[in-house]
Amino acid sequence: MQLAELLNGLDQLIPFRYAEAWDKVGLHIGNPASNVERVQIALDLTKESIAAAKKFQADLLLLHHPPIFSPLSGLRYDQPVERPILEAIQANLAVAALHTNLDAAPGGVADQFAELIGLNDVMTFAPLAETTGTSLSEKTIEDSLVNIWKNRYPVAPGFGRTGLLPQALDLAALLQLLREKLSSNYLMLAAGDKNTVQRLTVCPGSYEPAWTTLLRKQGSEVLIVGEIKYHDRLLVTAEGISVITVGHDVSERVVLQPLADLCAASWPQLAFAVDSGIDYNKMAF
Repeated sequence: MQLAELLNGLDQLIPFRYAEAWDKVGLHIGNPASNVERVQIALDLTKESIAAAKKFQADLLLLHHPPIFSPLSGLRYDQPVERPILEAIQANLAVAALHTNLDAAPGGVADQFAELIGLNDVMTFAPLAETTGTSLSEKTIEDSLVNIWKNRYPVAPGFGRTGLLPQALDLAALLQLLREKLSSNYLMLAAGDKNTVQRLTVCPGSYEPAWTTLLRKQGSEVLIVGEIKYHDRLLVTAEGISVITVGHDVSERVVLQPLADLCAASWPQLAFAVDSGIDYNKMAF
């Protein structure tokens, strides 16, 4: 199928207009008129994800993080931001990104994280005020090619999810649950007022400090984030809410295989593979 057709389909499943206004979702490298048969899914454009795509003989590298975010002053092999872009072009790889739209979409990063750790009665933490921004299509999620995610995750689009554990846990047990579910030992706890907790908010990726008032309104006892600035964490714990930091990449890679499964169900004529990326935590700890 043509790359443009696949991008339009992705826009129906994971609407591009859900992306933040500052975001750079969609096609970054490649020709919309080119043909696509094999798609590699990864978090970032790195030499490792490019190598995985080449091994899979992919035509498209579908990323979470946009590889071209700020205006480039050039394309040089000696510049770390520019080098992988040149390497992707040299490998004849198209590159596209689903970023904050994949964060916000029902069934996206936040829902996959909430489901992985077993939250019930899930609600959107920070609903989108409006769904403006770049969109290849006017279709909504209700008009999508398949209803897999819509039926499983009937929440409003928006960032983060709040829900209940099946039973209350003390913080030590919650940390162990996260270690097991995320396959990661990189966890940092800033304890709040309660040692036994049940109502959690998960915000994969980076935390937005303006969300802190929502934590209080929703009665959150624990905030689980990919990463959070020091002073923002202080403000959250000042509300009596514990903060568990799990790592930016760890909090987002939970969506990669579900995204591949969704795409495979939507386009069975295409082949999809997942590259989970470098495990930075094992490198550092």
